[in-house]
Amino acid sequence: MKHRLTEAQWLEAVQQLGVGDRTRQISHDVLVQGRAQKELAEQYGLTPGAVSQAVQRVFRAYAERDLPAGLDRLKDRLTPHQLFQVKRWLKASTKRTGTP
Repeated sequence: MKHRLTEAQWLEAVQQLGVGDRTRQISHDVLVQGRAQKELAEQYGLTPGAVSQAVQRVFRAYAERDLPAGLDRLKDRLTPHQLFQVKRWLKASTKRTGTP
């Protein structure tokens, strides 16, 4: 995962979640300071998956904040035809609302 956040963005995300101290430190080290997840897994005696999960939880909280009214996020698997249709809808929505 190569996501990065500024200090302010990270703070906004963790305040919204109310996560524990270790999740806060791990996510800060990865998302703000750019440290390697593998390095932190070794440092804290955790599996790489546990570190990744902590980082993803905080990043998702930031990414999913403040969606414009009437919009929602979708994470699902689509057929090529369904994906084509969704992309057309997104393009039309962006033109109408001015938001991606």
